[in-house]
Amino acid sequence: MPSNKAKEKSREYWKARNAFSRLDLTVLELDDEALKKRIELNSQAVFQVPEHPHRSKIPVWTLSADQLAPEILSKAKSFCLIETQKMLEFTIDHLKDQKEFAFDIELDNTYSFYDLTSFIQITTTSYNFVIDTIKLFNHVPLLADVLLDQSILKIVFGTQDVLSLQRDFGLRIFPVIDFQNVYKISNAITTEPSLKQVVKDYLDIEIQKQFQTFIWRMRPVPADALLYAQRDAEYLLEAWEVFKSKQKDFFTQNPLTYWHHRQLMLQAYTFPKGHEFRWYFNKAWEQLRSSAELIESFTLYTDMPIFKELHNWRIITGKQRNRSLNYYMSNLDVLKVAILKPKTINDLHECAQKTRELNSDTKETVLSIISRQNNTQHKRIVEESPDPINIQLDEPEIPPAAVANDDAEVLMEVEISEAENKEESNNKDKVDVEQVYTCQTCARGQKCNLCKKQGPDNPFSVIAYDYWTDTRYNMMDYMNGKVKDRTLQNYFKKHLKRLNRVCANDHLVNQGLQPVRFKTNRGVKARLKAAQFRNTFRNTRRF
Repeated sequence: MPSNKAKEKSREYWKARNAFSRLDLTVLELDDEALKKRIELNSQAVFQVPEHPHRSKIPVWTLSADQLAPEILSKAKSFCLIETQKMLEFTIDHLKDQKEFAFDIELDNTYSFYDLTSFIQITTTSYNFVIDTIKLFNHVPLLADVLLDQSILKIVFGTQDVLSLQRDFGLRIFPVIDFQNVYKISNAITTEPSLKQVVKDYLDIEIQKQFQTFIWRMRPVPADALLYAQRDAEYLLEAWEVFKSKQKDFFTQNPLTYWHHRQLMLQAYTFPKGHEFRWYFNKAWEQLRSSAELIESFTLYTDMPIFKELHNWRIITGKQRNRSLNYYMSNLDVLKVAILKPKTINDLHECAQKTRELNSDTKETVLSIISRQNNTQHKRIVEESPDPINIQLDEPEIPPAAVANDDAEVLMEVEISEAENKEESNNKDKVDVEQVYTCQTCARGQKCNLCKKQGPDNPFSVIAYDYWTDTRYNMMDYMNGKVKDRTLQNYFKKHLKRLNRVCANDHLVNQGLQPVRFKTNRGVKARLKAAQFRNTFRNTRRF
């Protein structure tokens, strides 16, 4: 059971989240020029980054004695929200007079295909700056001279912030200290520490993370969210000053620690590889299993092309419009649509609630993908359905009495009856050739009620496709033990259960025995033997 302190923290967290959800906020979109740059970035296969301006200085760079000396920080820092170019220029002029500063960024991954820097928080000895990079997207590169000034030390926590500035604005940094790595080496731990853990250790302050999942593209930003953003950079600079006062000789005694920071400055951003298609499917399937909705799983594999094409459509559309994968449809919504296959917009709304927010053109695109894949899949099943049997009927035997009799009338009657029987057999043969399918469960080549049906009603025309192994299975593969996947086995078992009951009863009727109703899960041969044994001893008990 969680402690009372943990319950109190959880209560405060959800209280802040509920208060945030009631606010009237809107998404701040990029201007046309910035949006065009992001779409060009999304279309690149390899990120193109220029060479670092101080590439020759980085391999021999070390901290100077002046940079290792502790600084006196002001307890009451001034707060500035930077939203105009003039205020950004004031910030740059102030940073040029500093020996060091700490910075942190806030990312948005909801309304952008790749993560987008929404805020940059910079803390100096006397100021807390919060730069709105969405409004100043085209002016943020003005920070390049300050970030490359060798006399100003920059402190970050983790490598993500440095690479994000390189991706979004083409900014390179020199020199820089990754305090996360410094804390990890100084405390001899193997896991990556969090900022909350570092601040608790050095400053004995508990950071509240109620705005950790805040969507930083929303405007106007609540005052509590701005306070949360500036505190991360402020606490980081204070923790760095405490560390320098406690461990003055850390970098002198551990010169190999410079290797990580040098590599960070030289590191070039690369696009994330992303997950394979199977990862998205497995994640959606786990969410579907944990939900309370009842959806038949045996239709899952037959509808995998719909899931795959919808997923590819999300990627292409997201890059073209600079939206995340889950903006249009989540993984769970894509899986529901692939299983239930809605045909109208109302059915689509019932499958995926998130699609209600989409425009009509996007909804029509989703429905067209479903319809196109359904038609393609139906053609495959028709082409791969088993061929009918060519049944050869025996010619009718002539009675021996008619052969021995030389009377012309008797011979004429025999010829007439023979012609009639031939005509009837030919007509019957024409019908049976079109309708009869092979039934491997009942007697070889004999007809049963189910085998007379064509298309999806015939259990042996059922075909399932395993997209992981690129293999197509039919009912005979299942009966021969070739199907190993559990979901495919359940899919075939459902059809075979109905087939066994009808075919077995046809056997018993043909042999003059009483049909029975089967409820066991034993094999077909075992069922037939048990039924024949019970009927032999006139046992009418149902099982």
